[in-house]
Amino acid sequence: MTTSATVPDASELREPAEPGPGVGLRPRELLFLLLHSRGYTRAQLGDYFADVLGMTAQEVDGTLDSAARHLGAADLDQAVSNARRRGLIE
Repeated sequence: MTTSATVPDASELREPAEPGPGVGLRPRELLFLLLHSRGYTRAQLGDYFADVLGMTAQEVDGTLDSAARHLGAADLDQAVSNARRRGLIE
């Protein structure tokens, strides 16, 4: 699948503004959360990163689920909200 997705640059990812859950997020988890915050679905992320990085849909899902757990979130929308509140993403 070809996509015209624009991957954000590193300037849009920040060090946490407060300690606590989220500090242990990996760069890839932050990137996936940022893309999800811009409207990308799990399926779109899976398709894109399968093409770009050779990841499976299960690996993408695992990365997203791990990010949500790190942020103490029940779902991805809550994870994005928590990441924004902590200053991890814009």
